Amino acid sequence: MLRNMWEEDGERVTHVPIPVSSEVLHPSRKTLQQLRLLKKKAKNDIITADLIAKKQDVKMRMERVADCREELQEKDQNNRAQAHGFQIYLRECDHKKKRALAKYKIEQTNNALKRKEIHTLKRELQKLKVRQQELQKKIAKYKSYEHFLKKIVNLLPPDFWGYQEDSAVKTLTQRHKTLFSINQNLKNHLLSQEKNIEIIHHKSAATQEEHNTMRYVLISKVSELQSKYNALKERNMGLINYIDNKEAITSQRTRELSRMLAGISNMAERCYMKHYGPLGEMTFQSKLDMIQVGIHL
Repeated sequence: MLRNMWEEDGERVTHVPIPVSSEVLHPSRKTLQQLRLLKKKAKNDIITADLIAKKQDVKMRMERVADCREELQEKDQNNRAQAHGFQIYLRECDHKKKRALAKYKIEQTNNALKRKEIHTLKRELQKLKVRQQELQKKIAKYKSYEHFLKKIVNLLPPDFWGYQEDSAVKTLTQRHKTLFSINQNLKNHLLSQEKNIEIIHHKSAATQEEHNTMRYVLISKVSELQSKYNALKERNMGLINYIDNKEAITSQRTRELSRMLAGISNMAERCYMKHYGPLGEMTFQSKLDMIQVGIHL
């Protein structure tokens, strides 16, 4: 008679028939061989189940690694595209900043030239005013002589100028007329210069105001561009850190997968069968099949 003996291995329970009574006390060679075969078969079943589970787990992990690799490649391409666009934007900002600074320097140079011109015109105006004052003093000085000469001219007979063209009185009157004409010309020139200086002064004030406005605008633009640059720089650093972390995770998973593949290769070397072909040319699936067959043998 036989009874059932329970052998527990984790969660698996294998039913092994055990001989009873005298067969237990004096087992035959055939019975012992059957027991060994049953135990070996039970172990092989456990190993086969574990191998199938490992095989399925490796397959799932490889699929996840492939999906993760594709996802990382896509994200890497997107990040590279964003980084390239960011570099283009930074170059454009740099060009705009250089153009604004160049324009600002040109305006500064023009303003300096205009201020220099205004200063020169002011000095000329001051000289003309001094010259005018000197001429006015001379006019005031010779005013009495003018009245005196006019009285003399009025007292002279009408035919006096016809016979004494080279007289001293005529020379003095001609000199007076010349000085009077020069004085009028100088006055007109002075008025014209004053008007020009006033116009230039207004233009300079308008230019200075425009320069100040442009300066504030450029400063605000530069500040805005600097803020955008800092924000984009921080974002770029975040993307770089994200890529580094993903690469580290991928590298770790790759190392784990490499260790698993190395273990499978070692098991394949131990369970090698010639009819599967050269070991170096076998696929991963062929190695797993060969290991599974080798365990059952």
